[in-house]
Amino acid sequence: MYFLLPGLTLSQTRLPYPISSILTANEIAVQQFYGSRGMHLKNFSSKKKGKKISLLIKRTPGESPSVSAFESFTNYNYQDGRTESKLLIAYRSGKLKGTGVLLSTHVNAKRTPDLMIWLPALRKIRRLPGPSQGDALNGSILTYGEVFLRRPEHESHQLLGRKVFGKCLNVMKIKKKKQTRYTKNLPVSQCAHKDKTVYQLRSETLFDDWWYDYRISYIDISTFAMYRTIYFKDSKHIKTIDIDWDKTDHPDPRVLSPNFIYAKSSITDAESFLVVPKETVDWNTDIKNEFWSERTLKRIKR
Repeated sequence: MYFLLPGLTLSQTRLPYPISSILTANEIAVQQFYGSRGMHLKNFSSKKKGKKISLLIKRTPGESPSVSAFESFTNYNYQDGRTESKLLIAYRSGKLKGTGVLLSTHVNAKRTPDLMIWLPALRKIRRLPGPSQGDALNGSILTYGEVFLRRPEHESHQLLGRKVFGKCLNVMKIKKKKQTRYTKNLPVSQCAHKDKTVYQLRSETLFDDWWYDYRISYIDISTFAMYRTIYFKDSKHIKTIDIDWDKTDHPDPRVLSPNFIYAKSSITDAESFLVVPKETVDWNTDIKNEFWSERTLKRIKR
């Protein structure tokens, strides 16, 4: 079991690995959130290494894929009593090349996140209202909530039981003639998690008139990695997200690295594919808090 001190968020404390295998639905949701967000780390980054770089690929039926290469840096180590986390993204290709994004969340979860965008064409920073959890991430079908902002308390949770996952994870497949230097060596369907035992967790949104009513997630009973989540609206399947997690050499089994996140709409067949090559990943590096700043945004090269 675990306990949080009153008034503290997960980023201000360290959530112990559970000593019991009998967990409630809420405890599973918190463990999954804590692990997937990297909150047991000081920082987590994906930086270009040689020809390897993180990619966000979007595709709608009948159109060629759109690709954005990027680097990202997340900090959960502020401990200043105000800031919970900061995410800095630097786009390295496509229409957004040279654009920088700095998204800050607060210890007071009721406060709206702060968003700053560096616009290289104007050589200016724009301060914008923080994104809603339902807002699309760079035009994809992934939302800010799914990738960064949604917390366990934003949903009610019900444990449906345990089962063997029994599935391969899906990926975006691009025909050879439409491949580019970025997309010619994408990950293939992943079946390594097929025999793992998972919790089935039903999570119902607490937001009114939201884009989904509930989702069913499949969460590893040992690492708390969420391999698949299926969204429903009016009892209809509307979207599926698959995530391939890879082990690291960290002693905590929850410290994993996401190889890819694949999302597909069951309504439009639109797809999004977020790829994070293992070679680009670093964690607990010696990056000062001052890196997550306007100054860094302004230094992003176009």
